[in-house]
Amino acid sequence: MSTRRSLWRSTVTLTAAAVLSRAFGLVYRMLLARFLGARGLGVFQMVFPLYVSVVTLAAAGIPVALAQLIAERPGQERVLVAGGRRLLAWTSVPIFLALVLTAVPIAAHLYHDARFAPLMLALSPSVLLVSAGALLRGYFVGRQEMAVPAGAQVAEQAGRVAVLAALLALGDRGRGRFGPAPLIAALLIPAGDAISLAWLYRGFRRQPPQGPAGDVREAVRRLWRLSLPIAASRLSGALIGLAEAILIPARLQAGGMSEAAAVAFFGQLTGTVLPLIFFPTALAISLSTALVPAVADASGRHDPARLGREAEQALAATAFLSFPLTIVLAVLGPAFDTLLFAAHVSRPIFTALAVGGLFLYFDITISGILRGLGRTGIPMRNDLLASLVELGLIAVLGARPGQGPLMVAGAVALGFALSALLDLAALLRLLPVRLHWRRALGPPAAASFPLLLALPLWLRFFPRALPGIWTLAAAVGLAAAVFLAGLRASRFRLSKLT
Repeated sequence: MSTRRSLWRSTVTLTAAAVLSRAFGLVYRMLLARFLGARGLGVFQMVFPLYVSVVTLAAAGIPVALAQLIAERPGQERVLVAGGRRLLAWTSVPIFLALVLTAVPIAAHLYHDARFAPLMLALSPSVLLVSAGALLRGYFVGRQEMAVPAGAQVAEQAGRVAVLAALLALGDRGRGRFGPAPLIAALLIPAGDAISLAWLYRGFRRQPPQGPAGDVREAVRRLWRLSLPIAASRLSGALIGLAEAILIPARLQAGGMSEAAAVAFFGQLTGTVLPLIFFPTALAISLSTALVPAVADASGRHDPARLGREAEQALAATAFLSFPLTIVLAVLGPAFDTLLFAAHVSRPIFTALAVGGLFLYFDITISGILRGLGRTGIPMRNDLLASLVELGLIAVLGARPGQGPLMVAGAVALGFALSALLDLAALLRLLPVRLHWRRALGPPAAASFPLLLALPLWLRFFPRALPGIWTLAAAVGLAAAVFLAGLRASRFRLSKLT
């Protein structure tokens, strides 16, 4: 099988799993919003970035480095896995112990509320579980065998949905209490991580690493050098999320919102609106994951034609789904948000985030190409710069009376756009061939444009043609039909993407 077919087979496998996983994730978010209530969801979303920060620090970028080295050196799987296991033990165990021992002072000094400490203790086992699972994911991604990590991803979300649905069926609703309900939601995180790890380990036992034992210390050194920029990039992103969790409610309160309303808006923003915006990232993340070993192989073989082809087709595939889905989210997103989460977020906020999401989808793909080229530090620097600009805008504009929520949404969207543009400029500088942008982006952009007319007309003249969810389902069906008709009119064929 050719490398190109292998890339697209890997991408399709990961995308299918990611779409299914994100569908479970949306159901999970919907159930969580009902279980916790607006304020309880805000509390949970405030502590969640701390969880992301510690597990990111524990993983230390090692899984991505492991995947790249296994793709470049397939005969050294065993020694590379052993090196990754040793490195992760050095990072994850001390961080786990530190989190357990410092949960109370962190709650007191960071959140100014001792009730956050039990939530952090409930999340702490995930430091070990996620680190072990990340090692196995990196192993399978490096071998370009995506079925096992894809299955683990789906099983993790499905397990959380099943438990939460059972709790709601039994009548245990949190109703926004800052007590048992957020604690139960926190405990569901390591429970899902344990399910994922069990699935990955089962696959690992069936497909053990090959090759000689080798020099583990040398493997550790190679992994460490490659993983540091990745770890710094991901950790900076996690810390930015933590800063947002503290800054956004504080600036909204400074603009006149009550503490309860500010926390509730933060919960709606990060717990309901952004998950809908992030749903289309399923393809971009799958492409990014599969592109790292594929681009690394093309670069290592000094094949600029293949390198340019992989990059161009990845961008075309991203455009094929991102352009129409962005319009669908901008027009129908508020209705979906109300139907699924009963959040009633205003249309200007949703539109701003949907437009920013378009840049995010492309940024994920571009970052994967840059990492495959071995330039892992570039996405890190650009993302950090964009995030600092975003935080600065939130600090300055988020306290505007009556406009704070919209200013926050605009700052988040601008951060997505700035990061994407900076990464794109770097990619154009580094690629040894010229990309054909009109060929890659033209057909999906032209086919998406009629949606700007069709969807608003549908909502204006047929808003009550069908009840609730069926009206939205019909609108999505109309969008798909119009988009595919536009592609057919432009004589665009899906086979061009492979």
